[in-house]
Amino acid sequence: MRLKSFMQPISRIRPLLELSTIVILLVLPYLTTLVVGAFSSPSRITSSSVNSIREVANRSIHIQNSFGRKRVTMAASTNGSTNDTKRKKIVLIGGGHAHVQVIKALCKSNRPSNVDVTVIDRVSDATYSGMVPGCVSNLYDVEDTLIRLRPLCEWARTEFIYGIVVDIDIDARVITLKDGDVLGYDVCSLDIGSTIRPIPGDDDANVIPTRPISHLIDRIQDAEIEETNDKEDIHVAVVGGGAAGIELAMGIRGRWGQSDANNDDRRVRVTILDSNNVLFPHESVSNRNAIEKVLKDRGVTVRPCSIVTRVTPHELHLQNNVDRNSDDILLPYTHCVWATGAYPHPLSRVLADRGVGCDERGWIQVSSTLQSVTHPSLFAAGDCASIEIDCNNEDTSSGTTTTIPKAGVYAVRAGPILVTNLVNYILQQEESLHKPTGNTATVKNSNNIRYPVLLKYKPQDDFLKLIMCGDGTALGFRFGISLYGKWVWHLKDHIDRMFMNLFRAENLPVVNDELQQLDRDKDGNGSKHANVQYDDASKLQQAPPIAATEAALLLKRTDDNVNYEDAWKVLRDMMADDNYRICVLDEISN
Repeated sequence: MRLKSFMQPISRIRPLLELSTIVILLVLPYLTTLVVGAFSSPSRITSSSVNSIREVANRSIHIQNSFGRKRVTMAASTNGSTNDTKRKKIVLIGGGHAHVQVIKALCKSNRPSNVDVTVIDRVSDATYSGMVPGCVSNLYDVEDTLIRLRPLCEWARTEFIYGIVVDIDIDARVITLKDGDVLGYDVCSLDIGSTIRPIPGDDDANVIPTRPISHLIDRIQDAEIEETNDKEDIHVAVVGGGAAGIELAMGIRGRWGQSDANNDDRRVRVTILDSNNVLFPHESVSNRNAIEKVLKDRGVTVRPCSIVTRVTPHELHLQNNVDRNSDDILLPYTHCVWATGAYPHPLSRVLADRGVGCDERGWIQVSSTLQSVTHPSLFAAGDCASIEIDCNNEDTSSGTTTTIPKAGVYAVRAGPILVTNLVNYILQQEESLHKPTGNTATVKNSNNIRYPVLLKYKPQDDFLKLIMCGDGTALGFRFGISLYGKWVWHLKDHIDRMFMNLFRAENLPVVNDELQQLDRDKDGNGSKHANVQYDDASKLQQAPPIAATEAALLLKRTDDNVNYEDAWKVLRDMMADDNYRICVLDEISN
């Protein structure tokens, strides 16, 4: 008994003794090198010896993890070394549309051998927003809308951390998680999306917010279960008249309208509350008329110039956006979908307090290289970023600037640019280069040696807008004209699935761990990833464009016999050839 009682205190401190022994064994050889170097060549103290001690410190941190302490992972790079070959860390916060492309492109066998990538997200499954309205209307299963981040990261040999980032010390390059863990980095990128605008009122129990988007389907399914045995009429108020609100209104109409088709005593009403006087005020008159017709045909009503000032459990207080002095109007509802548009993520406000440049609304300001305008080691893409470009798509310093709207297509298109720029930024730091400008992958110095530069993202000024109508049809806008029919839905479905299939586990290529890493090519370019979009077809052999008259007739068709691939080729040909586009549009207008 005495022996047992004597051994208990020893067992308690045993981990500490083991840790001390390991640290001593690790440090002793390096201290010997340091002392010898001090008597032989003082310059070694500030180079290899310092790097060795830093390496020991990093090992010690790793050892402490095995004893159950908080994870403290610091970036291993050293400052001021132009030939630094230590490990570099890219940290991706958020698994948005741009970042999933970065994860795949920078798999272990396809990134510089000294670069590690870490992904941090509060969910392990990213939701693709483009397919959510289709899921609401039962055209997709929930599984169809998900990008599985963990399997993707495992395939890419990329670390995945399930957690919430609450702070980033930009100057120290240290990320703090909600659980207290900290993580160092050499370059950090944000693709964290946005949140909803605050809901006014004391009780939002009957409000279904559209963000986080991963919870939207669950909230709608919960509401559906609650209403299964209720015989009262359903009145869904959708707050927000943008593309998301319109798609969700028609999606809910398609979902609940169909489910109650046999219940003659119960009605399903859907109302869109829009703060503008017309839907899609920046679209052409013909396009606005098209969306109004589609909504009317499905029994969806629109209340323009309506601002929600207060939400109560069963009523919305509305104010006229034109006459703010008018009395509030009370609108009864059973369900309210809050789709008022994007609002800055809480982390953006934290970064603003840290001195990171943000615009007047709170979005992180980035240049055309997707870098923070105040902190070059910080990148951002997607809804969380405000990309400033000038009206001529040139350097913002040359003229009037504008910001692009919040739309998923811009996050998707930013992906390939972000891949290249993250890698090239690290290589620039290794070469101790000042940030050059230009649109090529490399630039030559006075010795005619090529060095990597950052690419500029040039968002398209117009894009194909596809709006799901909830019943297997869709409405599209492009070049100021409207497109409608089942073929438009098939086109939208094809584009969305083509993007999602890039990240399905069964479609990922087999990775050979023995493949040689791509450090840099003979020209010094550190990124082998071509700036090519996932749906690029420029290198495919295409048949010549069909006659403009025939193309115009095809795009105007709304019957079920249209081949969407034929129509899509016409749209591509119009994008590629200005003269052809003008001819087709002239034929459509005649």
